[in-house]
Amino acid sequence: MVMSITINQAKLGGGILHGKNALAQGMGFPMPLVLAQLCAATVVRWLLVPRTSDPRRLLILMIIGLALSESGEFNGIFLVAQSMPETKMAIFYLSLVSALQFIPFYAGSGEGMAPGDNGQA
Repeated sequence: MVMSITINQAKLGGGILHGKNALAQGMGFPMPLVLAQLCAATVVRWLLVPRTSDPRRLLILMIIGLALSESGEFNGIFLVAQSMPETKMAIFYLSLVSALQFIPFYAGSGEGMAPGDNGQA
């Protein structure tokens, strides 16, 4: 997903953009939408994923969280004007960090699994 966000920015968003915003946007549309999606992804990762022990539900939550992370990037590419490069890059970096939080560092630890249990029902 991290590579997907990077490739989407490179191909669809014009790569790494430089320059200042043409006008001061502040928290105008689509920033509240993007922030809501990224906050929802963070809630999924840090509140719902740790409480889930079923591998199938964990996979579903991870997919939902990653989709929310990537949706912010698509909103930045398609809903923010080309004359707003700072805003576009801020959304890109926030989406990238949001997707990075879903890297499953805990997956190989095997904590909480019975001997011989491979996570399948």
